[in-house]
Amino acid sequence: MIEQEINKMYSDKTGRTDFALESAGGRIVQLSPGTENYGQPKNSLLGISLCEGIHGPRAMIQAGTSPGECWAFKGSNGGAIIKLLGPIRIDAVSIEHISKNISPTGDSTTAPKDFTVWGLKTPTDRGTLLGQYSYNIQGPLIQMFSLSHPSTEAYEIVELRILSNHGNADFTCIYRFRVHGEMERQ
Repeated sequence: MIEQEINKMYSDKTGRTDFALESAGGRIVQLSPGTENYGQPKNSLLGISLCEGIHGPRAMIQAGTSPGECWAFKGSNGGAIIKLLGPIRIDAVSIEHISKNISPTGDSTTAPKDFTVWGLKTPTDRGTLLGQYSYNIQGPLIQMFSLSHPSTEAYEIVELRILSNHGNADFTCIYRFRVHGEMERQ
């Protein structure tokens, strides 16, 4: 059992392929309408800015999840459109945030709370709702959500829309967003 958990830890912490991962071919296409990067944080510790928007939305599809290695956007709602590695029959998504125990401020109110995931055919497509979920900051750091609206369609583009966070009025931080499923054979 311990060996299984160690293998899972070294398998991107979920034991599942992440089709949004930038190093595997995923990329950010654009921000959702009305979304702005957060570039000038008001929170700092000893003069060091916390969770700056300098990383941009690419941070959420990269493997690093140390404090500050997040995508920060203004306010409590916003989103991004992501091109996946290829056409994927999506069956789940994961959101990861850091523990308040390692947060320099001891705060996790910047974590996303309510969010939706949409499957798109093109970046300007209205999209198909794949599910609406809530990230629980009292739960595990990585939370996987099975699709609440499963589709037999394969999507190469998804939109993550954050609807609220856990109380921070200034900005929201997303440390990691993963897309799981099965690649469509072409």
